[in-house]
Amino acid sequence: MKQWKKLLPALLSLALLVSCGPKRPGTDTSVGDVSAPGTADPFVFTRDSLPRLDGSTSTAPMAQAMCAVLLGEGREQVADLVQFSRTTQSYRNLMAGAADLLLAAEPAPEVAQELKQEGEWLLTPFATDALVFVVNEDNPVDSLTTEQVRKIYTGQITNWKEVGGEDLDIIPFQRNSEAGSQTLMEKLVMDGLEMMDAPEAWVPDSMMGLLEAVREYDNSPSAIGYTVYYYANDMEMAKGLKVLTIDGVSPSAEAIQAGEYPFLNPYYVAMAKDRPQDDPTHILYNWLLGPDGRRLAEELGYVPASDAGEPLIPVEVDWSKLDEQEKPLPDIGGRWYQERVEQLRPSQEYGQLVPFEGAAGYFSWQADNWPETLIGLMTTGGKVVMDPVCSEISRLYYTDDAGDSQTLPVWELEKGDPERGSPGNGALIALAAQDGSWVTEFRYWGVKGTPVGIFAGDGHKLYLLRQEDGTEKASWSWDQLGIARPESFPWFTGDAYETAQWYDGGFFLGCWGENWDKALFLDPETGEVTALAAQDWYDRIQKRYQDTLWWDSKTDGQGQVTLTYGTDSFTFPSPLPEEEFPYVAGGDRVIFNDTQGDRCAVSLLNGQEVLPAQDGQVEALQGDEASWLAVRKDQGRQWNIYDWKGELSCTLEGEEDSWLSLSGPLLELRCRNYTAYYEPESGTCVFRTWFSLGDRGGEAQEPAG
Repeated sequence: MKQWKKLLPALLSLALLVSCGPKRPGTDTSVGDVSAPGTADPFVFTRDSLPRLDGSTSTAPMAQAMCAVLLGEGREQVADLVQFSRTTQSYRNLMAGAADLLLAAEPAPEVAQELKQEGEWLLTPFATDALVFVVNEDNPVDSLTTEQVRKIYTGQITNWKEVGGEDLDIIPFQRNSEAGSQTLMEKLVMDGLEMMDAPEAWVPDSMMGLLEAVREYDNSPSAIGYTVYYYANDMEMAKGLKVLTIDGVSPSAEAIQAGEYPFLNPYYVAMAKDRPQDDPTHILYNWLLGPDGRRLAEELGYVPASDAGEPLIPVEVDWSKLDEQEKPLPDIGGRWYQERVEQLRPSQEYGQLVPFEGAAGYFSWQADNWPETLIGLMTTGGKVVMDPVCSEISRLYYTDDAGDSQTLPVWELEKGDPERGSPGNGALIALAAQDGSWVTEFRYWGVKGTPVGIFAGDGHKLYLLRQEDGTEKASWSWDQLGIARPESFPWFTGDAYETAQWYDGGFFLGCWGENWDKALFLDPETGEVTALAAQDWYDRIQKRYQDTLWWDSKTDGQGQVTLTYGTDSFTFPSPLPEEEFPYVAGGDRVIFNDTQGDRCAVSLLNGQEVLPAQDGQVEALQGDEASWLAVRKDQGRQWNIYDWKGELSCTLEGEEDSWLSLSGPLLELRCRNYTAYYEPESGTCVFRTWFSLGDRGGEAQEPAG
């Protein structure tokens, strides 16, 4: 019996009801591009009647194409309907009533148990996927046995010559434990055997990262990795790679459908069992299992499961939307190093570096959330120097005695490390010069900028580092500072990040003592620690902020606006009389946005027009070298970029709900499945990074041509 077929009895044992769509004889009466099988009037899906969809990342392209042909819209237009929250969370969303229909991989055993406890469900394979193994195309090895694969990944086979290849060490790349492909590897291939411990560099954080690592590792064909058939069948993603034959069977669509390839796993369509046959969710469920669903799967590169026959209720389908060629944005950007780089390498040659958003994933329980991204570093010309491995990259700053923020030319690079990271959230931090000329290791729990250098703490000491090169200027043990348990320091636990800060010539170390009634301060010049009553410290901080000047705005209800900053006051006619709360940016630009976000304007403090009242929403983007005014049009589908004087500089195309910000001197246009970086003076795109959330894979793409 074929392996994927063995999964169904296991699921049945958990009381999941596996169903085939009802069979009904009929003839295809489609006319032109609209199919309407049978003689009954076809059901017409609309955005209102379409079920709420969820599922696995790898089934999102199928769902997006399905929505396009059912609604008669382009695939880009229906992207908002396909915001999948990945396999495990999608099943939980179905159980919670937050989704109606799933296109998803097999549920994990613990999720299958939850399904059993929560009710009765229809769960039927609509397609089959396979776990495949890939090597560099220059590797002479074309095939392996299951036993050889297992021995490679347990560390028993370590050289390619042992399996008929060259005398090269085997570099077996893996995925992290949360990845779906890792779950498949452990379940389908290892069969209870424990995989070897892999160095961090051998465990890329995305599927595209793994494919790239296998393709590029050490400029040699020594690496091996695994992915799912759907991705390996993508010609662009598989460029430079070779898919191995396993046990004499190549993972072709025919071999997968026949059940001949050894490592198979089904994709399911799932819904609650109690929905009636004429419910739109049940209609769509049956349609996916019928001839049209099979056709759709085949055309998108999936391997369809068995045809369940014509659905009881026919559905109107506009196949022309599937034939429409999307106009993908061109791949833009490049790499400083050909191999993957997870630790910034210092160099005097980069010039200014800027963060970029790379690989993405859904880390929230909410089904409609935007993906969280990992962040890397690139040059302003769009060359990647460090791949996206950080959860956050930001410039160091401190607040001076006047209450103003002062920014340092130093990047704070943060990533998660549950073993070595801070006790609060596992954060582990490295520091780097803004131009990448120097960099530290990932070793600190917390860092703070000050006018005398950078304070950086870990579980052993507090260090004062030079901002010019990151070298140590001074250090103190926690005992020297009177802090017995640094792991309880709110700076490190995340309870109060501002516990550590620069104040009046000293470094505030937090409040300590039996009743937290003693504020400690370090003089970095002498190393002396002084104490102050905690209440006195709170009073000083309160006074500091009370003394800080803020802009205040008022309207008189007659179209006049008054802006006040200390003793300075400015009154002039408002370009948007209904807007009561304008704000001042850059010291002299007054930003007006109405409460609905439909109208905006910008003026000087004397009322002189910078941008006339117009449709859209305006944001001030303030940078170190230049500042810009960005007007968001049509819910983010278009952005007009103006210089600080109000002259149009360029226009950018976005998408619904896109957002714009500055990354160094570049404009960062954030969309759901990609982020693009532009020179604001010309509108030239220097880099575009795609996320692994649909039919575009991974991180930075090489420039076309």
